[in-house]
Amino acid sequence: EPADRESMQEEGGVMRHVYADLHCHSWFSDSSESLGLVIAGVLARGAEALSITDHDTLAGQYEALSMGWAHSIQVITGIEISAFDPGRRSKVHILGYFLDPHDEHIEAFCRHVRVRRNESARKALEVIRTLGYPIEWADLLSLAAPGEVVYKQHLFQAMIGTGRIDGDGQDLYNSLFSMGGRAHFPIRYPDARDAVRQICDRGGIAVLAHPGLYGNYPYLRALVDAGLAGIEAYHPAHGAADREACIDLAAEHRLLLTGGSDCHGGYDGRLSGSGECGIGRADYRRLFGEVEYRGPFRNEHAQRSDECGNGGGKKRCFAHIG
Repeated sequence: EPADRESMQEEGGVMRHVYADLHCHSWFSDSSESLGLVIAGVLARGAEALSITDHDTLAGQYEALSMGWAHSIQVITGIEISAFDPGRRSKVHILGYFLDPHDEHIEAFCRHVRVRRNESARKALEVIRTLGYPIEWADLLSLAAPGEVVYKQHLFQAMIGTGRIDGDGQDLYNSLFSMGGRAHFPIRYPDARDAVRQICDRGGIAVLAHPGLYGNYPYLRALVDAGLAGIEAYHPAHGAADREACIDLAAEHRLLLTGGSDCHGGYDGRLSGSGECGIGRADYRRLFGEVEYRGPFRNEHAQRSDECGNGGGKKRCFAHIG
């Protein structure tokens, strides 16, 4: 079937007619916003479904499902796994949907990245302290809570909190944390093909996130061979050329089309807020069609709201469908 062109319409650089925002972040990774604020943003903009896809963790997913029940909004469990293309030595982000929020295998697969990220943050903190910023590791953990991983956003927020930064500090941020910056310490990520396989093995749907952002198009064939089911076409970092490229590749490889705001709250002004970018109803329905096609977990992927509500439902509940 043709792509849902309604998803592509823009107004002021932001997608209109969004039915589902399938790429949001919360304070369980590198956003400043609570789950409640993310959901409130989606509701305020008229979207009807979302997935909170925090980096390398399923923390907060069951709570998000319960909130979906309480606010009559559809919620799909999600994650964004930080990965790597070893041939081109470039970052690759893999989105995973319809995963068990208590899946220990996914958590174990991602735990190594979380540990390495904190190790990198500790090294960056030492550099920042030599520049005269009196910041302690405990300060960073407090900013990261309820998440347990310190990101560069938390480091810079702590720097701002010292009152020693004039203006928005963007030039300073780039000089410290961009590739080659004084406080940039590379993290070793898993092969993206392994991330795709892990999601598929656990009964989920694997999607390549924002391929235009990292130039991941050459790696798509290998990811498809590993089990990739979709490609994120609609993203604030994608212009018309990237969106059209994703649509063409989706047709060529029979992939689902997804999209989302990639919102990070107050930590990332270049991207949109929750609910401002995503997919239309038709592409959203195709996503559920793929879940049903894959079979063995179909009755667990879409439990009714009375089974997910108030945090007391079945353990294996991967989506609240209002």
